[in-house]
Amino acid sequence: SEELCYLCYNENTFGNVSVVFHLAASIRFNETLRNALLYNVIGVREMVKLCHKMKKLKSLVHVSTAYANCHLSNCDEIIYPLNVQYDKLLDLLDWMTDEQLDLLLPSLLQGRPNTYTFTKAVAETLLQNEAKDLPVAIFRPSIIGTPYHE
Repeated sequence: SEELCYLCYNENTFGNVSVVFHLAASIRFNETLRNALLYNVIGVREMVKLCHKMKKLKSLVHVSTAYANCHLSNCDEIIYPLNVQYDKLLDLLDWMTDEQLDLLLPSLLQGRPNTYTFTKAVAETLLQNEAKDLPVAIFRPSIIGTPYHE
């Protein structure tokens, strides 16, 4: 949340940060659109806000997914346009119910199978627009697993 990011920000803490890895996301494929947007898009927006305050930032590495554009037969290393503006989509969270969002979901997905892949694509578009002045890299792994032993 914005309050949490504000509490976490401390000039002494972030003043010397040069590399940020952003891996936080909900990976539930059946997440509601509201929750998927909150976790996978708004979380990215809050991270970008923090990164703008980091004077020594050299790299922001955002972990997306190879499936963000799984509805395409060929996928290049570009950010594909969406059929909706991400900021207008986030505005819907303020006044639409979950039931209303569910009705919109099929047209928003553009052939994607779930809210996870869709919101990862939305987050990439957000980065393209709101972090264009930051040194951003988007990593699209096909799968991330946990270690057998830590």
